[in-house]
This record gives sequence, C-alpha cells and structure tokens, in this order.
Amino acid sequence: MKKYILIFGLVIFSYQSFSQLCYKNELPAIDGVEIKYRFFRAKFFDKNSPLSLRFKFENTNDYDVKVKFELIYYLNIMDIYESGMIEVCIPENKTRKGRRHGLYFETIVKDVEEFEKEDNWWELENFSVEKNEEDC
Repeated sequence: MKKYILIFGLVIFSYQSFSQLCYKNELPAIDGVEIKYRFFRAKFFDKNSPLSLRFKFENTNDYDVKVKFELIYYLNIMDIYESGMIEVCIPENKTRKGRRHGLYFETIVKDVEEFEKEDNWWELENFSVEKNEEDC
C-alpha cells in the first residue's frame, strides 16, 4: 500500500512541477494584466510538428476584466496569420491560459529560431483591458 501512495504522490508532484515550468517569457503588464507566453510543439513527442504559441494572462486587479486582442504573426515580412479578435474574461486575481480559454495558436513554423530573424515576428494588436461588469 505504501508503494502505491508513494507512486501516486510522485505522479502528482511531477504533474505540478511540469505545469509550473511553462510560461517563462513575459511582456510588460497592461492595465493590471500580466502577459506570459511560450512556444510548444503542437505534438509533444513529434519534433517535426509545428510550434504553437500559448499565452497566460494573469489579472492582478481587484475586479473582473475583459481582455480583447488580435494575434498576428509575420513570416518573411508577409502577413501569415491573423487570429481575429479574441475576447477573454478573467476574474479578479485569477489566470487564464492555454487551449481551454482560447489562448492557443498553431503556427506553420517548426523552429523557434525562425522568430528570432529580423523579417519574422509576432505581435498582439488592438490589445485592450476593460472592467467587466458581468460574472466571468
């Protein structure tokens, strides 16, 4: 029985450890919303799969906010992808991240170094934070 409890504890610990390592890149906070991001492989074990860009927004305000933005990325100075306007409601002092909340965007790029070149980049357009009167 002790062996099963130990294995279960290790699984829970490793799950929590890996979930905390994800969002290391940070953009400047806007109106009390901290923005972090990270590139992931679309398929974890497939090194040839395209990258996905995932965001984590943290609301540090004492009220609910609605975040609106559009993600655009450029490859070789051409407009490659426009997400359309995205809206995310974030309760006070909570976070929203990843695919569940619509903060997951697949790219056609297979290497992060592609975004380090001068003519390749991504940006958040029309980013706004509004106080939300409704429940999230």
